[in-house]
Amino acid sequence: MISALQGKTATRRYRMPGSETLVIATTRPVFSDGKIRGAVMLEQTTGNILSLQNQAMQRLLVITFTLFVVVALALLGFASLLTSRIRRLHNQMEKTVAPDGRIIGEIQVSRSRDEIADLGQSFSSVLSRLQEYNRYLQAMASRLSHEFRTPLAIIRTSLENSSLVDDAKEKQAYLQRAQKGVDRLELILRQLQEATQLEKALEQVEVQPFDLCELLAFSLENYASIHPGLTFELQPCVACRISGSPELVHQALEKLLDNAVDFHQSGTPIAVRLVREQQQVFVCVSNQGPAIPPNMDLFQSMVSLREKRQEQPHLGLGLYLVKLIAEFHGGGTRMENRPDEKAVSFCFGLRLDAN
Repeated sequence: MISALQGKTATRRYRMPGSETLVIATTRPVFSDGKIRGAVMLEQTTGNILSLQNQAMQRLLVITFTLFVVVALALLGFASLLTSRIRRLHNQMEKTVAPDGRIIGEIQVSRSRDEIADLGQSFSSVLSRLQEYNRYLQAMASRLSHEFRTPLAIIRTSLENSSLVDDAKEKQAYLQRAQKGVDRLELILRQLQEATQLEKALEQVEVQPFDLCELLAFSLENYASIHPGLTFELQPCVACRISGSPELVHQALEKLLDNAVDFHQSGTPIAVRLVREQQQVFVCVSNQGPAIPPNMDLFQSMVSLREKRQEQPHLGLGLYLVKLIAEFHGGGTRMENRPDEKAVSFCFGLRLDAN
């Protein structure tokens, strides 16, 4: 009060005697005509303030607890949704793969754009590739069983007949026939080994720049010397630089030429040409002969149309090796019927050298 009479505002907190209640007192001077005429003192206990504070704290706790419950329920629901989708994906995997490892179905890919949908897409892609590989193994087993059956029968009958005759010439003839069966088996194994070795060799091959036109001319000249009775035509070819393996490109060309020689009509030429398309150049070998059946990819492994005309075993790996070589050089493969020339054409692509 004295401070207020002196013109100063003062605030003081004190405890009432015999009580735990706190009192806040404030005094202010009262002016009139520029002079201090008196002082006003206000006092209030802190009970109401503590009550308001407690109420505010209670509301804060209620709001915090409510938000916590809402967030917890949301997280629980989200976790349950993720768990159900993962469980659904797991069940699809269980139904898709048989106990013996065979692929008997496919995964229904979700349209969602999240990590679980991506995982399902990856599983679907992996299963698709495994299914293709299983088909490849089944085709290989079927084809090998077919190819092995004939030479094994030749060897068996030749040895049995050899043991039943006494004449040396007849015995020698049967043994030579058995030797042919052994040679046939050896050829089959060599063809399988060729495909396996190429897949491994692609991992270590050295890439170098070379002129594709020069390689085609040299390879075609050598191949023509091996088949003097056939006519080979190389269409005009200007300088074409690519980066790759000349040995592999030469091998791919030989596979296409072998295919053309086996199926060409007698007396007709076999043509080789280059076709440039954007960043690729295709090496195409054309020959007049039977048309390619529709909806058949002869560049796949273990696919062949030679069963009725072959004298030597063919496992359908030649064009498959061409596909591997083309993919290594950043290109692809294609085949087409050309009704205007009554011919068929098989091509493999190579990526052009950027330099």
